[in-house]
Amino acid sequence: MSFTYSASPQALWLYQYDVNGAYIGSVFMHIPANMGLPANTTYLPCEPEPGQSGIFNGEDWDYIVDPRGTQYWNERGQGFVISSIGERLPDWAITITPPSVPVGCVLLYREDQWQCIENKTGQAFYEHNGNKHTVPDPYFTLPEGCTFIEPPDNKPTYVTQWDGNAWVYLKDLRGQTAYNIETKELLCISHVGPLPDGYTLIPPGPFDTWSGHSWIKDQDTERMFYAEQGERQKAKLLASATEQISVLTYAVDKDMATEKEKAKLEQWKEYRLVLNRLDTSTPEITWPERP
Repeated sequence: MSFTYSASPQALWLYQYDVNGAYIGSVFMHIPANMGLPANTTYLPCEPEPGQSGIFNGEDWDYIVDPRGTQYWNERGQGFVISSIGERLPDWAITITPPSVPVGCVLLYREDQWQCIENKTGQAFYEHNGNKHTVPDPYFTLPEGCTFIEPPDNKPTYVTQWDGNAWVYLKDLRGQTAYNIETKELLCISHVGPLPDGYTLIPPGPFDTWSGHSWIKDQDTERMFYAEQGERQKAKLLASATEQISVLTYAVDKDMATEKEKAKLEQWKEYRLVLNRLDTSTPEITWPERP
């Protein structure tokens, strides 16, 4: 059956469609004599099944599922409605109707269900080191290692730290110098926490050894050090004196020495004798005056 022009007026049911061919309704119209159908209409009935709609292809109706009016929500409970026949549900769409929200809470879709979570906007939270921040929005997720529990008051030489369950006090030795109890090597402490094993904050003396609790001076080591140092100095002075004596003795043997040089020779011999008898095993040594 097709529409035919008529020399007489006609009364027909017309089926309307939009610019995309989607069925939008029907109307009973009078068609004047020798006139065609209005634009975007057809006399062919559109008879979709429930849940379907018609698309006019220019010759007949195609029937498709009609999504218009379908409701869906995002993960935060914001609702949307499909308004055009060609529109489809987004991949993120949630079609489960959300529940009502108690005062002070917001909705969030997690683990395949709606959950009411407390709105903590503006509430303080703390990093593991006690640094304070403020919750910026209702959907804020507490970062790992942070807590809403306020840290305790500070204590001298300690810092507070969140251990995942509670606030604990940690020794703060940053900036101090520690000493290795074996090598006496210096360590500048730059991290929070207890003193590293094998170190002490007590500075050692040059001859100290670690007793397990404190530095104790090693008397034998100190005595040996000063004895060796004294012996080196004594040997150096003796060598110098012997050199002077050798020069002056040569002058005397050759009968070339002056009276002053002869006296000087005796002074150098006496100086060397005194120097040779010196006890260098004690820290305090009185060295003879050089001629």
